[in-house]
Amino acid sequence: LNIYHLGKNKLVTIDIEVDTSSSIVEAHNIARNIKDEIMQLDDVDSVVVHIDYKGSDDLIYSTS
Repeated sequence: LNIYHLGKNKLVTIDIEVDTSSSIVEAHNIARNIKDEIMQLDDVDSVVVHIDYKGSDDLIYSTS
């Protein structure tokens, strides 16, 4: 989890690891839920969730 202060904006990045048995849709739903929860925090302007399978960067889900 990293928090970056960009002027008045706050960017949160988080790396999550999902089980290899998870489908891309399941991983996307997990990332979306995490993003939605973090966006509820005060002063968070954007969130980037990196999804890893078995420690590799197979998919990056990003939203702002």
